[in-house]
This record gives sequence, C-alpha cells and structure tokens, in this order.
Amino acid sequence: MGLQLFPKHESTWKQWTCGGNSLAVFTSEKFNAVGRFTNDQREAAEWLKNNAPIGSKVIADGYTTEPLEFFDVSDNTIPLFSPKSGVSIAFDEVSAREDRAKPLYLFTYSGFRSGAERHRIFYPIFEDDIVSALENYSPGYLVISWRSLFYAAYFDKAKWVELKFTNESVRVYEVDLAKFEPVTFENIGVNDTISEHLSWLKEKHTNEYLLFEEKAKIFGLTFDELKNSPLKFPACQIY
Repeated sequence: MGLQLFPKHESTWKQWTCGGNSLAVFTSEKFNAVGRFTNDQREAAEWLKNNAPIGSKVIADGYTTEPLEFFDVSDNTIPLFSPKSGVSIAFDEVSAREDRAKPLYLFTYSGFRSGAERHRIFYPIFEDDIVSALENYSPGYLVISWRSLFYAAYFDKAKWVELKFTNESVRVYEVDLAKFEPVTFENIGVNDTISEHLSWLKEKHTNEYLLFEEKAKIFGLTFDELKNSPLKFPACQIY
C-alpha cells in the first residue's frame, strides 16, 4: 500500500505489476484487472500506448477515463466526453432551434418512474452537442466503453472519425475534426424502454405527458416517432 500511495512518479498500474516490490511477486499467473478496471480497458490502453503518437490527446466516456489513467495512458487527467444534458419535463423550458435540427438521440432513464418530478428528465443529444464536446479538447483519440455504445451508431457513420481498435467492450476512434462533415441519421436513437415510460407517464401524470409531448414537438419529434424508432438501445449501453 505504501508503494501505491506515496511515490507519485509512476502510475498505480506500474507499481502493482512491475519490479521486485510489485504484487506480481506473489503469483506466476498473468496479472489481470477485474471489476470497474477491466482487461478490455487494459487492452485499449495498451493499444493507445503502442500506437498513438507521443503527446496525442485522448478523451473518454465516464466509464473509461479513470481506467485509462490507471493503466498509464496519459500523464495528465483524461477529459470526460459527455455531450448530453438533461431537460426536466416539469421545470425546464425549451425553444426551437434556428437550424431546425432534430436530436440524434433522445433518452429517458430508469429513474423516470421513481415518482419524483425532479427525476423525470429526458436527454436530447444533437450532433453539435457531440462535436462541441470534442472541440472543447481537440482530441486525437476518443475512447468509449460498452456503457456508451450508442455513440457508435453515430461515429461509425462519420467520415472524420476512424475506428482504430475494438474488443468486446471498448472502442478507440481516431478523430480529425478538420475533416468534419455532418452525419445523416435516418432514425432517432432511443432507449428500449421509452414506450413503457411514455405509457406510464400518460397514465400517472397526464399533465407531464402533455408537457413532454409539447417539448418533443418543439424539437421536431412526435411520440409515435420515438416509440416506433428501430434504433433502440438497452440500458446497459446508455451511460
């Protein structure tokens, strides 16, 4: 524990796995990471260390920033890639966009049915939300985990992004914002429980259902469009 906590010149991963004082002296088996810091994340970290040019900026989703730092990808804190922001059905106002752009995604989360008004929030994500989240840091690489896999539906269509590494739960994209072109999205991405949430809201809180419907219309969407979209994502893919 002393080796982990006090020396600041090396990462925790190095302290645990390298040298005569590491935990590796207690076993001949390959040192693996489980739980929040997974071997899939370690593989992505190794790919970045072996393939990304020195000094490359890396940005990652909320499930992956700490593991990449743990596995010594960067000497600096890895910025968080988080384009989404919530809209309260009962309390927030929305206005039509000048460009009339529709959201690429619109999600409601499990807490939607908690019974508390403050938890009834939806998350519209527009293309410029995604681009702005990247432009804030101008990264060379974006890393997303299985908890943000819904973003792959967008990035796999983008000509200015290239998938460079993938395994069962992590994707590494090389990003070139200078080549940005808008991505055409045929269907809006939604959570696979959205029909259930809308039906529950209509039954239990009719006024909020009507408020939500009005806000969706302001974004150029209908509830039928949300409920019938073929682009649905399970909760495990929506961080």
